[in-house]
Amino acid sequence: MKMDYEYARFAAEQTMQLLSIDSPSGFTAKAAGWVQKAFADLGYQAALTRKGGVLVDLGGSDAENALML
Repeated sequence: MKMDYEYARFAAEQTMQLLSIDSPSGFTAKAAGWVQKAFADLGYQAALTRKGGVLVDLGGSDAENALML
């Protein structure tokens, strides 16, 4: 399978930006906010959970074969 160069570049840039945010355990609000905004910029609705995680529904029709990270 051949990966699209532009997609790979975008993914690498986003990963580097996220990893550059200082976010030690228990102090991840800034990183979570960045993730929430990044998904919003892509047109997805992202919500913060009560525990500070980011929840995004990317769509799809097979709830039995879902993925959660």
